[in-house]
Amino acid sequence: MLTGKVVDTNGEPIIGANIIEKGVYANGVITDLEGTFKLRVKQDAVIEVSYIGYVKKEVFTKGRDFVTVTLQEDAKTLEEVVVVGYGSQKKISVTGSVASIQTEDLLKSSQANLAAALSGRLPGLATMQTSGRPGGDDVTLYLRGASTTNGVNPLILIDGVPRDGIATLDPNEVESVTVLKDASATAVFGVRGANGVILITTRRGEVGKTELSISVDHSLQQFTVSMDRIHSWEYAELRNQAFTNDGKDAPYNVYMIDMYKSGEDPVFFPDRDIMSEFFKKWAPQTRVNVNMNGGTEKINYFINVGYIGQSGQFKTESPKALGYDPSYKMNRYNFRSNVDYKLASNLKLSLNLASYLQQSNTPQCQDLYNGNLNSMIADMVAHAWATPPTTPGPVTMPGYTTDTGAEIPANQIVGSNFNTDIKNNKWGELNRRGYQEVTNMNLNSSLAIDWGLDFITKGLSTKFMVAFDAASSTTLTARRVFDVYRAYPAQSPDEKSYYQAIEVDKQDVLGAPTRSNASNYYLNLQYSINYARQFEKHDVSAMALFQRDNWQKANADLPYNMLGLSARATYAYDSRYLAEVNVGYNGSEQFAKGQRFGFFPAFSAGWVASNEAFLRDNPVLTHLKLRASYGKVGNDKLGNDRFLYLDNISVTGGQISSLGRGQSISIGKFGNRNITWEVAYKQNYGIDLKLFHDFSLSVDYFKEKREDILISRGTVPEVLGISTADLPKVNMGVVDNQGFEIESGYQKRLDSGISFSFKGNFAYNENKQRNMDEAIYSEDYAYRYRKTGYSIGQLFGYKIDYSNGNGFINTPEELEKAKKMYKIGTPRLGDFLYQDLNGDGEISEKDMAPIKYSNVPRISYGFSGSVDWKGLDFSFHFSGIAKCSRLYNSWRATEFASEGVYSNWHKHAWTQERYANGERIEYPALAASTGVSHVANDFFIMDRNFLRLKNVELGYSLPKHWLQKVSLSKVRVYINGNNLLTWKKIKVNAIDPEQSWEVNYPLTKMVNFGLNVVF
Repeated sequence: MLTGKVVDTNGEPIIGANIIEKGVYANGVITDLEGTFKLRVKQDAVIEVSYIGYVKKEVFTKGRDFVTVTLQEDAKTLEEVVVVGYGSQKKISVTGSVASIQTEDLLKSSQANLAAALSGRLPGLATMQTSGRPGGDDVTLYLRGASTTNGVNPLILIDGVPRDGIATLDPNEVESVTVLKDASATAVFGVRGANGVILITTRRGEVGKTELSISVDHSLQQFTVSMDRIHSWEYAELRNQAFTNDGKDAPYNVYMIDMYKSGEDPVFFPDRDIMSEFFKKWAPQTRVNVNMNGGTEKINYFINVGYIGQSGQFKTESPKALGYDPSYKMNRYNFRSNVDYKLASNLKLSLNLASYLQQSNTPQCQDLYNGNLNSMIADMVAHAWATPPTTPGPVTMPGYTTDTGAEIPANQIVGSNFNTDIKNNKWGELNRRGYQEVTNMNLNSSLAIDWGLDFITKGLSTKFMVAFDAASSTTLTARRVFDVYRAYPAQSPDEKSYYQAIEVDKQDVLGAPTRSNASNYYLNLQYSINYARQFEKHDVSAMALFQRDNWQKANADLPYNMLGLSARATYAYDSRYLAEVNVGYNGSEQFAKGQRFGFFPAFSAGWVASNEAFLRDNPVLTHLKLRASYGKVGNDKLGNDRFLYLDNISVTGGQISSLGRGQSISIGKFGNRNITWEVAYKQNYGIDLKLFHDFSLSVDYFKEKREDILISRGTVPEVLGISTADLPKVNMGVVDNQGFEIESGYQKRLDSGISFSFKGNFAYNENKQRNMDEAIYSEDYAYRYRKTGYSIGQLFGYKIDYSNGNGFINTPEELEKAKKMYKIGTPRLGDFLYQDLNGDGEISEKDMAPIKYSNVPRISYGFSGSVDWKGLDFSFHFSGIAKCSRLYNSWRATEFASEGVYSNWHKHAWTQERYANGERIEYPALAASTGVSHVANDFFIMDRNFLRLKNVELGYSLPKHWLQKVSLSKVRVYINGNNLLTWKKIKVNAIDPEQSWEVNYPLTKMVNFGLNVVF
């Protein structure tokens, strides 16, 4: 009788490890809760010890009656198979450009949006989160940059079905996220594959004991950016400076400034801290997840239930006092059930059901913003941040009167000092307009039958899948109006401060709620035949798939339809020489007959040199693979307009008698029956290597030529008699895109029990517009094109002339000279001095030049690391972008917004005194209205480069021998943070470079505390 114990490298027992006697049928046991076992074996037996996630080990037992077996974690287990389009392949046989991330890394982020958790994790994938609003934290994805002026988002498939619901997925239900980047990997998607593909695979049950996992965490979140604290008297002095520079009367006199400084009258001469008034310093977020997986030889199951509750940063009045809750907040409930059932040994039925219900609460936005939530948020964030600290409010105070002595009721909204537009009373908009609740519900379902056809020929199988998704959105709106008063601070000691009614006697009660609904659906049918077989050293596989899609985007929309065929064939000889062919054939109703179907082939090859005899046992270079691919892929994302091949000509009213009844012909946009999809010709060359089994490196170089890009004509003369906007769009655009990606990693386990790993990735892409049908400017322009020859979205502006030392107009002599040259406005002292690039003695639009880059990042990168030791674990992750620019000459960057907005860098604006004293100058002379300094130039076109600490986590798992006594498998406590630190080149504290607009709801950073218990 052989007894023994199975442990991991930390000495912890492994429960459920398999022990079998090698060469003997049906003689085996599994370890108990202590990791021990008993097995009757022959005297010279060899036992095999194995467990999921560990390297199998053989132990010789001759002369031994007790053995201790230590199993090593198998870091390669998850890498053996990778998900590809409509299937999976052994990683060693993949010849395309593919990268993936597992659920372990995704769970380290507390982000409510799964897409945000991908930032810096996958080479070539750049993520830009545009908003931090609860329930609206949108993320823009760029896979290898941009190669078109139309839709650039990659195709997203969840469990093989095209779906866009990545933002609402619970990370706990995701097994892996894989990006497919080159033509070899994406050709099977045909007309939808040119922008790359993201495959999300959800978790499935595994054979073995049922495992129940419960996780709870609580976060505190705060804006990543904030306005500088400008005191009321500082604001007044800066505002006076701006008006004086423009030759206008100063709005604040000495008496008023003294009153602000003294604090004698905090009602009419306040020193408001706007950020503290309108926004919470910390807002809570709570996540709860319960998932269960397990299975038998007959049935496997995975069940997941998740909840996330996220509060917004805006402060609101008490719901008890208002009678309703106008706050920004979101509650989402996720459910998933993935079940696999073996009807027979060769017949498997798989049923996936997933659903979520999301309730987002906001202030009411129907009355002023036509129901456009994004417009309300932008306006509310912009004007809240732009509220001057000198403005009385936000509500009236008791004991005050009008100028005639009439008493003013307390707690009424105070309007703007300089603008009585009710839309600018943000405290009123936030609290007294009512509320809106949007409930989104979604059901994703799929049923698949996988039938093994080995009875026909070994390795043959077929699969049928039907997927049906349904979504609905219900908006509940309750309206209210409110009274508005205006405050008039005294201008001198002899005057009296007072309120004045602006809009009063409103019906200040909450109206009856109204409800509106919208719904849509998505139907996907797939049938495939698959073949995979090995003949000695020859490994072959093939796949042919038919697909039909039918979906509706919104109520009363005409359904969309798409048909497609896909095929793949792979061949590997002795795991050394690899070849693959992928084909997509798609049809779309978006185009005219004769233009609806396209053929998209791709070819790839690979050589695993490390499997050659001369490298097979090399202890240094343990893996080396070379690969290359070339192919053609399509893109049918051509904007929101449909059926562009049809003319838009109608009969309308008019005075042309020949048409009868006073009618006439209205000519809208002309159609183009030759319109078709964009075509991308892609090349990819890659190398994968490993050194000492520990260090890995992958390098890819890619090149793409995107043709037939749908554009509007730019060289048709206006004398044609038709508006250029009504001319038919054409497939004339051509864009080249190329770059490279590097991914590396190192992992090691030391004898002391410490294990650590480091990963990093870097990606560079650069596109150039080769043909955009752009009219060339005349020869007196310094740069005669704005698109052709430049990257998509290349910024143009005026170059500042620093030849005088600081780039400003400093002296009256320089000012007189500038006045004669400037054709873009009237310059002042302290304005920028621009370069005359075309040498015509004038500063005009003809001098505009390309400045920096576009708003699509050319560089994206990330690096991370982790350390584990005896249950203690620590990890970090950084991500960043570079060579990305944007024009910031509006909100938060300049002093122009509402009644003026100032930050610390405006304190160092140009003045004659600062120039004369040689003091630091960071900004042009302040102004009350925009001027020549505030046009696009190389000062306000700023770099969006940033490096962000996306995640850092410290955790501790209790020893397993402690937990066995209470029948637990794992207990882990952890604390982590997201977006805690950001390094950026933009000088303004109030701007987050990741966001696409300064007045979007700001992004948040989080501190998170959590507990995970596994039974």
